[in-house]
Amino acid sequence: GPELTTIQGSEANEAVVTIGSGESYNEVLDGFTIDNQGSDRYTRGISVSDLSAPTIKNCIIQGNNCTTSGSGGGLYLNGASSTNATTLLNTTVTNNTASWGGVLR
Repeated sequence: GPELTTIQGSEANEAVVTIGSGESYNEVLDGFTIDNQGSDRYTRGISVSDLSAPTIKNCIIQGNNCTTSGSGGGLYLNGASSTNATTLLNTTVTNNTASWGGVLR
């Protein structure tokens, strides 16, 4: 589970996980801690874009600091699908910061 498996970012100016190829709710990210520990404009935990609508479950999204006019530190949704939505199940989003929308944008 997320307590045992961490996807650790490199503190680079990018998201730890990027989902942006039109994925549907059938595409599942399950059982990880997502932790970037960086501090720059695009250091997000998870970035979802381009009509993607994945399912994120049993995850912990923490320690993502999207600063310098950035938004969506924990989870950034951009260009979401009009027919499907990103689904969060049993997921904790905590200790994320941003210039606006620290947890979710």
